[in-house]
Amino acid sequence: FAVQRIVQFGKESVDAARALSDALTGLQSIMDGQGRSFSHARKFIEEYISNGLIPATNAINAYKNLALRGYDDSQIRQVMTALKDSAAFGRQRSYTMGEALESATEGLKNENSILVDNAGVTKNVSKMWQEYADSIGVSVNSLSQEQKIAAEVNGILAESRYQTGDAAK
Repeated sequence: FAVQRIVQFGKESVDAARALSDALTGLQSIMDGQGRSFSHARKFIEEYISNGLIPATNAINAYKNLALRGYDDSQIRQVMTALKDSAAFGRQRSYTMGEALESATEGLKNENSILVDNAGVTKNVSKMWQEYADSIGVSVNSLSQEQKIAAEVNGILAESRYQTGDAAK
């Protein structure tokens, strides 16, 4: 029985290392392809996961999702921090913090509000767009990709303002 558990642990360790390596390779490809600094992204991720609440692979995939959506590095840092704080106590119960973060950023990437709710941000993304469009005097349909991203960042920061610092707690 003990030998079987050791073998299983070894296999799980190899699988986790492979997933982490694949995630880092994917992030580097995206960052290089977008002409952005992989080392800056990696440094942020290392700081972001340093408290042990979010696994590295989930954080890397979240960063990739937001980069693919078109977020700049500052926006990625703000949103990931806000989602981490929001997910600390507000995430859907069936998710770990890492899963909630990753799926929420996947929801942003794919414009799927239901997934963003996994991390505790309950406002519909289309509602964030509408409020932003109203604030600048245009229709939602005329929002550019950059404006949609600004609406998402502002909306997530506003929605999670009461959870600021919850991850540290």
